[in-house]
Amino acid sequence: MHKHLLNKTSDEAFLRVMNKAPAFFQLTINSFQYSTIMGLARLYEPAGRKSRSIF
Repeated sequence: MHKHLLNKTSDEAFLRVMNKAPAFFQLTINSFQYSTIMGLARLYEPAGRKSRSIF
């Protein structure tokens, strides 16, 4: 995979797209982390709320 990406760096169009990729992946990782933390927080909420929980 890495060899394929290195071969594409010589083309200007591919290089522009690959320069945007780090921002996309960082936002995606942050989104998954936020979703995981919020999902776990909802899972461990006290039983008094109307949402599902472990209790």
